[in-house]
Amino acid sequence: MIKAVGYCRFSSENQADGFSIEAQKNAINDFAKRNGYSISKFYVDEAKSGTDMNGRPSFLDMLADAKKHEFQVVIVHKLDRFSRSRVDSAISKKILKDNDIRLISVLEQLDDSPESIILESVLEGMNEYYSKNLSRETKKGMKVAGTKGRVLGSIPFGYSKDKDNKFIINEQEAKILKEMFNLYYQGMPLSIIAREFKNKGYKSRNNNDFTPATIKIILSNRNYFGDYFFGKDIYKGVIPIILNPEIVTAVQNKINATKRPVPKDKGATYILTGKLIHSCGSPMVGYKSIRRGKPYYFYRCVKKEPGGFIKKEFIEQAVINAVLDFFDSDKALNDLAQSISNSIKKNNKNTNFSNLNDLEKDLNFQEEKLLDLYLSGNISRELYLRKKEVLDIELNSVKNKLRYYLMSHKFSPKMAKLALEHYKNQIKSSLNDSKELQAALSIAIKEIRLSEDNKSFSISFTFENSRSVALELQHAPRTILGVRGRQGIIN
Repeated sequence: MIKAVGYCRFSSENQADGFSIEAQKNAINDFAKRNGYSISKFYVDEAKSGTDMNGRPSFLDMLADAKKHEFQVVIVHKLDRFSRSRVDSAISKKILKDNDIRLISVLEQLDDSPESIILESVLEGMNEYYSKNLSRETKKGMKVAGTKGRVLGSIPFGYSKDKDNKFIINEQEAKILKEMFNLYYQGMPLSIIAREFKNKGYKSRNNNDFTPATIKIILSNRNYFGDYFFGKDIYKGVIPIILNPEIVTAVQNKINATKRPVPKDKGATYILTGKLIHSCGSPMVGYKSIRRGKPYYFYRCVKKEPGGFIKKEFIEQAVINAVLDFFDSDKALNDLAQSISNSIKKNNKNTNFSNLNDLEKDLNFQEEKLLDLYLSGNISRELYLRKKEVLDIELNSVKNKLRYYLMSHKFSPKMAKLALEHYKNQIKSSLNDSKELQAALSIAIKEIRLSEDNKSFSISFTFENSRSVALELQHAPRTILGVRGRQGIIN
């Protein structure tokens, strides 16, 4: 029999949902007996959240034993018992994969069947998209290094690092830094300081002239008090002091008093990027404008044609409504299902499917390499998460396209219709997650083209033999930069 272990997790939120430790163990044991696995051990974490593996000691013990090759399979009752964090899940699954260990879910048994393709799509849509956690070893190592005064990120102007990666004073930069703080403290404007420095031949670390903006950034740096601020952590007294703390306090208070309050902007996902085309034939990209401290979001023609703006919220809502209206039509679903059935007879080999397979392999390889760089300490957490987010969006889109093509070539018209109804539900379930919604819409939409007057648009679907659907933006009064509308209507 194949040697396996079980992992169970119970959190307070699961008290009434039937996922007790005993219930999970029983389900895992029954599954193992039916499928030829021998359970040698259970790893159990009680009253633990699945969002951070560092707070689950048994989970970490299981990963450590995996590296010793003590078992071949890990069985969980449900995948969310394993992890709810994308970062932790990626790290943990890679550890298992690198040691030739399979992860199996009792309730979510996936294979290559059409039913499994649908199930996997549903499960992926439920996964957490934004990553939140570092591994315990990396976080602990960074804290130890910060406590010892070692450089963890960028080095403030006025400092360098020694052979032990600790902060030391850069005498040449420190001279400029002192003069910069003293001049501003005495009341000299930033623009005059920049002009004075240019006349004296002072250069920034990048060998550029100092500008008011760069001077303001330097003056605002919190590290000049001798404490090292890195992320949410503060390492007290690890940086040698160059400046008089009273002058630093006065300067930074003065700068903060001149700041204009701007609302926090967590960024926006433009779900139609790559799909929306202006009437001139050029792509439209995301654009943000701030007026009186308030952000406004638009899509803008890359050629900046006159009238080449449209409000983000209105065009996106119109497109979502149009797609859902299309899939709510029984006639459209029946026609599309029959079209898929016909395409199977015409073409058994699909070049696009082959290309998507190659692209998925390449993206998975890129994610593995990126994870290796992060785990080996060659890139920072921030860079890893930023690059992984970009790769995840693309990979999620490719996987969804692969599933659609697989469904279209394996399903009967009846199954195709069922899959399309599932896809419609997938869009609806993604309405509160812009990145998941972007990936879901990319399956169906080939192109969205605006009319010359920005009052209507047409959608070309990716489905073979499908039609472009013309839509009107109802009651669409013009705004300063774009067109506003409430709903797309299928003609």
